[in-house]
Amino acid sequence: MALILSGKEVAEALKESLIKEVSELKGKGYIPNLKIILVGERPDSVSYIKGALKRANEIGVEANVLELPETITEQEFIKKIHELNEDKKVNGILIMRPLPSHLSEDQIKYHIDPQKDVDCFSPINVAKITAG
Repeated sequence: MALILSGKEVAEALKESLIKEVSELKGKGYIPNLKIILVGERPDSVSYIKGALKRANEIGVEANVLELPETITEQEFIKKIHELNEDKKVNGILIMRPLPSHLSEDQIKYHIDPQKDVDCFSPINVAKITAG
């Protein structure tokens, strides 16, 4: 006999669980904060970000976008990542990909703090997933 799984029900249960968890964190004075980095203005990325901001707001997570010009150099981009890594108010970092072709994901991925990497971009986090 087949079991039918309702994605909507699973998503709603997960959302409710996250709302509770975030509320408990806020009760302890800890405010989850997500920083989304957008380079340029890809329409698909802008659309994704709108949804991510809405979902973060629904569960009580502070989230905002760091918009960077498409002309940013790789050095400047890496410097921004390091600033966010050091920012104690930022708990999670999401880098919207793909990045413009002049920015090397193969280089940049080594600079995001694995503890703040929400999209499993860091090689350390990829290795953890691979290892189970």
